[in-house]
Amino acid sequence: MASIKGSLLKFDAEDEQQGIFFLANDGTEIRVTNVVKNKPSELLFFVPDALSTGSYQVEVRLVFHNSKVLKKGKLTNELVSSS
Repeated sequence: MASIKGSLLKFDAEDEQQGIFFLANDGTEIRVTNVVKNKPSELLFFVPDALSTGSYQVEVRLVFHNSKVLKKGKLTNELVSSS
């Protein structure tokens, strides 16, 4: 499990463009499908089993209420999966 804390984090889980994504250096994107908590101040989720060994950026994508623009925010540090 992993947790991201902050503000304005809640996303629409039904929209495939929104959510938590692991971005590999080769351009591969893996969307997190098992989210336990989806709140404005915290996201609690299971790290996808599909991650292969390597470095990843974590990105949260969402559309704010009353908007149609997809916003993206990345963690400043890369995460390393050792599978």
